[in-house]
Amino acid sequence: MFHKPGKKPRASRAQESAPFEVLVGVIIMGFVLYIGLQALADVLKRDCDNRLTHAIEEFRGKLEDVVELGIPAKIDFRPPECFKGQRIRIEEISDEALCSAICGTASPQCLSITVTAVGPTKRFCLRTTLKTLFPEVHDVCEDKSSEGYMLLDLRDEMPEGHYYLINRTPAKQTFPIICAYYKK
Repeated sequence: MFHKPGKKPRASRAQESAPFEVLVGVIIMGFVLYIGLQALADVLKRDCDNRLTHAIEEFRGKLEDVVELGIPAKIDFRPPECFKGQRIRIEEISDEALCSAICGTASPQCLSITVTAVGPTKRFCLRTTLKTLFPEVHDVCEDKSSEGYMLLDLRDEMPEGHYYLINRTPAKQTFPIICAYYKK
């Protein structure tokens, strides 16, 4: 087969463009994979966040019942670890705007179950009196160490585990005393 001098045959031109087309295909596939992995990570984070919210809302509801109604509660508290360095505790807040945002009431102070971590802080309104006490000594709360429980101040920490909450408020006591027993 004869061809004009200086002009490449068609097969040669196709071979030269093939690596370029492969490179473009790899770049496009890389972007698709990146976007797909980002979407998957976002879905997994939202799922974990929803499970965390569910676990805390369940604990909050049981704790409010113990404080208000005096009903003892056993709770298996297993919040997922959604955030790096996650720490959960009951916190007193003295900021009317923040209390309004968390609890929906214009109160200068409120209680929240707070999840702090590297990154976002999540707060859940705890509708109990501000001066709810969680003693760590056995003068008010009975010793349940024989059952594997230890007393825990929920204002310090709320680790994952099994909780047994009992209202031990004496008849003429103004502030509720909640014995928060915990075991892993």
